[in-house]
Amino acid sequence: MDAGIVVPIAGMVTGIILGLPLVRVAVRYLEERVLRSGSEGAAERRGIDELRARLEVVETMRDRLTDVEERLDFAERMLARSRDRTELPPAR
Repeated sequence: MDAGIVVPIAGMVTGIILGLPLVRVAVRYLEERVLRSGSEGAAERRGIDELRARLEVVETMRDRLTDVEERLDFAERMLARSRDRTELPPAR
């Protein structure tokens, strides 16, 4: 497979895998901060809601990217099989 395709896909997967736990930690931190501040945390609550929405989008993207990776692996296997069949010597 062309490295020009594999490297960006691997970078996206790595970014999502490493970034998701960081977003979750940030959401938990803000939730605790809002709970401690009481009624003064309206802006922080909006921030938490926004982070939750972004986290949901990231999780959806991660799931879709996993599906794309599986399809890419399948396509690579099919291409490899077709190459192997064409390279076999003719049967006698």
